[in-house]
Amino acid sequence: MLKDELEKCTEDLRMVQTKLGIKNDNDAQAKVNNTFFDACSKYLFPLLDLLLLSRSIEETEYRLEQDLSNEIIKLAADFKEIFDAKKVSKALSLSRRAETWLDRAKAEWKNKVASINKDLLTELEILKRFYGLSEKSRDINAVINCISGFENVPPTVKTDQYLNMISKGHEWLQEQHFNEDVRQFLEKIVNGTATLADLTDGILEWIKEVDFEDKISLSIFMKSFA
Repeated sequence: MLKDELEKCTEDLRMVQTKLGIKNDNDAQAKVNNTFFDACSKYLFPLLDLLLLSRSIEETEYRLEQDLSNEIIKLAADFKEIFDAKKVSKALSLSRRAETWLDRAKAEWKNKVASINKDLLTELEILKRFYGLSEKSRDINAVINCISGFENVPPTVKTDQYLNMISKGHEWLQEQHFNEDVRQFLEKIVNGTATLADLTDGILEWIKEVDFEDKISLSIFMKSFA
């Protein structure tokens, strides 16, 4: 794997640096080398990890855009060329390139994952409200936090855990027979804009079916007329 090969090259380069006695922080070449090594650990390796992660998930919607993927691969090739030569050059420009692409990759990944999970998280947040401070509400909140954590670079949760939480979230919503009418009604309940007109036969049937009769209350709001 390319990342493993690059990490091995990094170790080799550090050994070469030590053997050559390049240890003085004031030495120009030592500074160039350190800039290069820092760029590998801070920017290049996280970029490669994210690229591999985006391609490891079956759904193609997680994949980074092709132009960004191409730039990451090209960047890795440029780093590898230096590894193979065992002489560091252009370290600062490589570091700046890597940092720029990592910033873009982080933003793209966050937007992709957030967009994929937007509806699911919205519905889970609504569902959580109906369970108050119960254990079920805490379980739903844990799932929400896990799913949201996958937006980070690197993700704060493992891929398998994330995918399991996605499945669990959908299962809970299916158990509650969520559909678009139910979602719109519950959003109005949460926002305080629901009216009697929203209590259709279908909604009343759903409230009884999921045993939410004691979780939804009505209030009277008197409008003033000019």
